[in-house]
Amino acid sequence: YNYQVLKGYNVAKARKTAERVGQDRKNEADRVVRSLPQELQPKIHVIRWADVEDDHYFQQMKTEIYNEFQENDEFKSAILEVVTLFLDSRNVSDSAKETLAHYVLDELPTMIGGIWHKNIQYNLYPYPGVSKVVELVSDIQNGKLFPELAQRLELEGKKVVVVEAYVE
Repeated sequence: YNYQVLKGYNVAKARKTAERVGQDRKNEADRVVRSLPQELQPKIHVIRWADVEDDHYFQQMKTEIYNEFQENDEFKSAILEVVTLFLDSRNVSDSAKETLAHYVLDELPTMIGGIWHKNIQYNLYPYPGVSKVVELVSDIQNGKLFPELAQRLELEGKKVVVVEAYVE
């Protein structure tokens, strides 16, 4: 979505670029894993977004979140505020903001419910910087905002911790 809106790429070119960049990042991560002591390497799994999306729990959460976006104007406004703050002073159309909202909506299930891989829930979520989306996630998890959504997502007792993290 970022490549579509911020670079003006068509859907196919944006997807191809994102896949290439993602593969580059995975290759970098694989190189780091290979540099670790042999006994640690099998304990580290580098997964792609497709692996995350393939999970049933992720799909259920994503469906609920997208439904909330379509049906709840207050939730939609909160998501669009995240997008607007991300854009900073860049001026884009409302339809472009809605396109970028998909990025946030797709990411929310992992930030709220963690990532499931090989029947294990990973509930520590490194994120580059504390931002409005992190605040929104915390408020949803704690029932301060959109408690009906939190209930439908069955979040009680399922906390994901978002930590500020950067990689050079």
